Amino acid sequence: MEGTEEDKANTISYCLEVKKIIEGVLQKMGIFFSEIEVFKGLSSSGPKFIIKSDESSLLIGHHGDNLRALNHLVRKIVFKLLSKKEYPTEF
Repeated sequence: MEGTEEDKANTISYCLEVKKIIEGVLQKMGIFFSEIEVFKGLSSSGPKFIIKSDESSLLIGHHGDNLRALNHLVRKIVFKLLSKKEYPTEF
């Protein structure tokens, strides 16, 4: 079942806001990235944000620690700024 046009517009708007937040956090961390893609595939867990960077080892960290921390931080910022329930977001 497809969502309404309004639902689709809200999802697109939400994804763009989250993307801006991720970009801002990465810039403040000093991590260079070439692109952030929003992928909304068949997953029911919500959109995934794909960060393309030549500094992937710094971004991921030891055993994925940095990436988990980034995910946690962005989710909290999104929750606070967008006043939404924690929407599943993965990087």
